[in-house]
Amino acid sequence: NTFRQSRERKFPLCAWALKAAEAGHLWSWHIIGDIYWNGRAVERDLPYALECYKKTASYGNDSYACRQLGRLYFNGWGTAVDYAQAVQWLERDKEPEGIKYDLLGICYLLGRGCQQNPARGKAFLEKSQDSPYKSYGLGMMYAEGIGVRENIEKGVGYLKAAGNYEPAIEALKHYKKSLFGVWRRK
Repeated sequence: NTFRQSRERKFPLCAWALKAAEAGHLWSWHIIGDIYWNGRAVERDLPYALECYKKTASYGNDSYACRQLGRLYFNGWGTAVDYAQAVQWLERDKEPEGIKYDLLGICYLLGRGCQQNPARGKAFLEKSQDSPYKSYGLGMMYAEGIGVRENIEKGVGYLKAAGNYEPAIEALKHYKKSLFGVWRRK
C-alpha cells in the first residue's frame, strides 16, 4: 500500500488511471499498461505492464492490449518466451496491424506455439509491412524451403535485410557462399 501511495504522489496520471481501473473502468488498465511499457512517467516495468494488459484484454474488445500481450510473450519481455500464449493473444487481436501479422507469420511458418502451417504463415507475412520480423520469416521460409521451393540465396537476402534481429543473425551462421558464389548450408 505504501508503494501505491508513493506511486500516486509521484505520478498523478498513474494515480488517476489506477483509481479509474479499480472503479471498474477496464480501459484504464490499458492506459496503465502503456505507462509502464513506455517507462516515461515511471520506471519501465514490463511484468506489471503485462498484468495490466491482461486485465483489460481478458474482458475482450481491446485488440491493442491483446497485441501488446502477444508481443510481450513472443519476445519474452517481462515474462518467459511463450509462443503458445503469443499466438493465443495475437489471434484475439481483431485489428489489421503489421506487428500482429509478423509475429503470427513466424509462429505458423515455424510451428512455434501452434501447429505448423506454412501456407498460413506465408499469408500472414505477405499482409505485413517491411520489418525485421517479416524479413526473418521470409528468410527462413526460402532458406529452409518451408512451404516454398528452397532458394537459399533469396533466403539469405531476406535474413540479411532483418538487420540486427538476433534470430536472423543466428540463422545466417548456418549458410556460407561457395567458391563459385553459390549459397549453401554449412
